[in-house]
Amino acid sequence: MVKTEHYSRKWLSKRYNSTNFLIDKFRSHCLNWVESESFEPRIEPHTFSICLFVKKIMPSGRVHDRITLWSFPWIIIATYILTRNGEVTLLTGGGFFFSGLMFGPDLDIHSAQYKRWGALRWIWLPYRKLFHHRSLFSHGFIIGTVIRVLYLLLILSAIAIFLVAIAQLLFGFAWNWQKFTFKSIDLLTNKYPAETLGLWLGLELGAMSHSLSDWISSALKKQRKIVTKREKVRGKR
Repeated sequence: MVKTEHYSRKWLSKRYNSTNFLIDKFRSHCLNWVESESFEPRIEPHTFSICLFVKKIMPSGRVHDRITLWSFPWIIIATYILTRNGEVTLLTGGGFFFSGLMFGPDLDIHSAQYKRWGALRWIWLPYRKLFHHRSLFSHGFIIGTVIRVLYLLLILSAIAIFLVAIAQLLFGFAWNWQKFTFKSIDLLTNKYPAETLGLWLGLELGAMSHSLSDWISSALKKQRKIVTKREKVRGKR
């Protein structure tokens, strides 16, 4: 125990002089390890014990996946009962499933959701740099989904404009991206408002199932701390 503490202090004094760098190091290594299902201690000794505690009280990626899969049939049933519309039900269920597995709040770290994008996961690297894990802008109610949707639309639009520009140079066809954008917005808001709302609600419900489980685990952790402190005070008396 003494050797471990001595090693940790010596290692910290040599390599880390910035508190912010320590926080970034912990977030990038510990949280990534927490999201995995591995119990291999491939991180530094001074963070390993903290990671064990975090892994114990935070829902893992596998737990989030189970919540999504268990909730999916109920989302489908509830949506169909309320709307009696197969297309809206399909879009709401699809949005929920997509958000729960690939488009959720944990895209701000090297998580299972991030890795499921495969060869396209690089598009989320700027997003990970912009937002801290479990911040309001990634895990917040409504705002988290809004930011992810706008971010993805921005990235896809930039890629599409680039590819269309190359195609115009090669084949010389005319295409006005402004007219295309306005026409798309008009279709979504005027011609297919119910479908658009259903898809949006599915995305938001999928994200909230994730965030709520994180918030509940945090609340339980705080409650455990309060109970532990009370027991210690009673024990001293």
